[in-house]
Amino acid sequence: MLINYLLCDDNLEDLKSLETSLLRYSFELPDYIQYHIDTCTSGLDFLKLCREKTYQVAFLDIEMPGINGLEAAQSLRQTNEDILIIFITSYNQYLRDSFNVQAFQYLDKPLNYNILSDLCNTITKKLAKSNHHIISIETEQGDILINLDELMYIEVSNRKMLSFHLSNQKVYTTAGIMNYWETTLKDYGFVIPCRGKLTNINFVRVITKDQIVLKNGEILPLSRRQSKIIHDLFANKVLSTIR
Repeated sequence: MLINYLLCDDNLEDLKSLETSLLRYSFELPDYIQYHIDTCTSGLDFLKLCREKTYQVAFLDIEMPGINGLEAAQSLRQTNEDILIIFITSYNQYLRDSFNVQAFQYLDKPLNYNILSDLCNTITKKLAKSNHHIISIETEQGDILINLDELMYIEVSNRKMLSFHLSNQKVYTTAGIMNYWETTLKDYGFVIPCRGKLTNINFVRVITKDQIVLKNGEILPLSRRQSKIIHDLFANKVLSTIR
C-alpha cells in the first residue's frame, strides 16, 4: 500500500522537522506499506501539487503569507472530499475554523513525535481499511493513486497506452493492457460497453439502444454484443439503490 503525504509550511525548519519525523515513522512500518512525501512552502504551491497528483494525507500549517492553510484547505475541499487534512500551528484560535473544512486532526507546534506517531498509526489503519477501493498507476508524473469511486472509465488511447478518466475531469495515461483492468475491476461494477473502453456502471445515467450516457454528459458507444450485460448490470444497480 502506497500512502502519499503532502506537507506545507512556510517555516523551513518546521517543515524539515515534520518530514524527518514522518520518515522516522515510516521506517517502523512493514514492507508492504510505503510512504511518499512531498513538501511545499506556500498555499499556492500546495494547491498546484494537489491538482497534479493524488494525495491521501496533507499536513497544513495555518499561519502562512498569501493563501493561509485554512484558505488552501477550503479551496481544496471544493474538488477533494477524501484527503485527510491535519492542521499544524502555534495558534489555537484557529481550532473552530478548522472544523469547517472537515479537518482530520489538529496538532500544536512544536510537534511531539509520540503524538504524531499515534496519529500516523490511526491514519494508516484507516487507509488500509479502504485500500481495496484504491488503485495505483504509473504515469510520467509519477505513481498516481485513484479512488475507484472517482474513476468513470478507462479507454485504450493507442496500442499500449490506457487513459483513466476521472469524475473531476482529470485524465491520466499509463502503459497497460485492458484485459488486466477488466479482470481486476470486474467485481467493482466495471464493464466493457464496446471495444477499447471499460466503464464504471455507477457513472451511467442513461442507456439507449446503441449508447450509454454518463452523469457528466459524455456519450460512449454501446455494442450490440454487450447491450444485455450492460442493461442487466444497470438494472441491478438501480434496484439495489431503491431497496
